[in-house]
Amino acid sequence: MRRKSPTISKNVNNDVVLLRTYNRSVSRIACQRLLQDAIPFSQSSKRIPFFLRQTYQADEICEISINRNLYSKARKSIDKLDYKYQKRLLLNYL
Repeated sequence: MRRKSPTISKNVNNDVVLLRTYNRSVSRIACQRLLQDAIPFSQSSKRIPFFLRQTYQADEICEISINRNLYSKARKSIDKLDYKYQKRLLLNYL
């Protein structure tokens, strides 16, 4: 008796970067907004090279990725944030 191999969803690896930010508090607020609207996401942080930290005034970049199919719903959710938070986000446009 052979076991079936697990099936993989057809939406695997369809993630796109929704936004990037250098500010930790703004990334936390954006994550809370996505959670309130029940939008699944993944958050990762990337280190900024030492000699570029003075330029960016930060030591890491926070990236929030979502599934490509939920992009418009996530953008509507992020657009509900206050302007003072939105101006600190680098949004990707599809």
